[in-house]
Amino acid sequence: MTSGNVWIERYSRVNDLEVIKRLCHRGAQPLFDLDSISIGTACDMIRAELGEIFIPTKRCCQIILEVVQQAQSHAEKNYPDHRTFLTRAYETDPSFDPWPPILLTGLAGSGKSQLGKAIVRLLGADSTVQVDSGHGHVPLVAVSRISVKAKATLGDILSKLAAPEYSKITGRRNSVASLDVMSTKWQYLIGVCLIILDEMQFLTQSEDANVLIAKVMLRMTYVGPPALIICNYSVLHRLLRRPQEERQRLLTQTTVLLPDSPDSPDWLSVVDEYQKALPGLFDFSFTSAQRELWRLCAGLKRVLVNLVVLAYRQTRLDGRTLVRWVDIEKAYRSTAFSPMREDVELLISEAFNSRQERQDLRCPLPIESTELELYKTALRAIRNQMVSSAAAESALNEKERQAKESLSALRANERSAASTPVDRADTKGRSRTTAEDLIKNANRLRQSK
Repeated sequence: MTSGNVWIERYSRVNDLEVIKRLCHRGAQPLFDLDSISIGTACDMIRAELGEIFIPTKRCCQIILEVVQQAQSHAEKNYPDHRTFLTRAYETDPSFDPWPPILLTGLAGSGKSQLGKAIVRLLGADSTVQVDSGHGHVPLVAVSRISVKAKATLGDILSKLAAPEYSKITGRRNSVASLDVMSTKWQYLIGVCLIILDEMQFLTQSEDANVLIAKVMLRMTYVGPPALIICNYSVLHRLLRRPQEERQRLLTQTTVLLPDSPDSPDWLSVVDEYQKALPGLFDFSFTSAQRELWRLCAGLKRVLVNLVVLAYRQTRLDGRTLVRWVDIEKAYRSTAFSPMREDVELLISEAFNSRQERQDLRCPLPIESTELELYKTALRAIRNQMVSSAAAESALNEKERQAKESLSALRANERSAASTPVDRADTKGRSRTTAEDLIKNANRLRQSK
């Protein structure tokens, strides 16, 4: 069935875990000579580069495979041959059997959006297909990805799925009913077999958030292609308050993405790639400090990225260019990091409590997985360590406290000596920033924005 069918082959060729792992991987692209540009620009570049790194874990690959298989199933059913495509393309009001959405949820900063971007990268660039001699080439788009903005409406979202020229001509005067038809028709014409709707939690800022979230998700099931809905736990809590008939249609394919555990090869790979992206910027090894870094972010990658950026910013403001471990700890205790520090410490302190009060930090559905137990075990270990350290600290006398501080300073020096940062004065034979370096970094920042 797939041989010679371009609509189906886009998905069948990546319907394999090993292929997914290889094509979704996005390693570090090193940033050089950041100290030669402004602090703000350097921080933006660090945040953008670390935010693009994606290490496809076993769990991520399984989720992506499930999504790809549903997209392939939609293609096999609705694009079996050129004749069927042309017949349906001329329908004035096409309709499709609804797909229950795949709801991908998890803690904020756990890597859900990166997973969505990895799927787009996996399926490749847009192209065209020659239908027949009388119709010429038509667009061939594998996936439509929409990032929901604050105060977005159902009409705003549907307009992004309709033909661009239709939206430009009629603008916001389009009724939701007309956008329903046009979005369904356009997505079929351009061959989309997967829709990704990201950042759904921004809809919770609406006064009628519960109704709006359910309305958007229900409508996505009728556009045609399967929909991957990416959201935080707060959206899930709201959906559970909806009537039974809506819950049954919207929550049958809920998947939870959990943070990596601190001793896992996946977490080690992540912190290793982060340091590769920033050669010569730190006087300690990220891989040697993998557990300490995990403790400061509870395994949430976005939180770690923000922590690294804050530490680098303060280092530059202090007139230095080499970030030390003490700078990381200062950044953790800073005012700017306090909202994220509160989240991390709540996750750690509530590790023994299954009834976390903060809804955005607790999945309302039962999670049956070894990953959850590993994550909770790691949080509990961190909490026990903190309690033991606090108890031991309070029992020290003044002389013992001074000895402890001296020992900590000695260990910091040993950690610095053991690491092997890139020599900033001799990075691949370059003594200073070249014009080529500046152009590359500027282009990368522009593309990230």
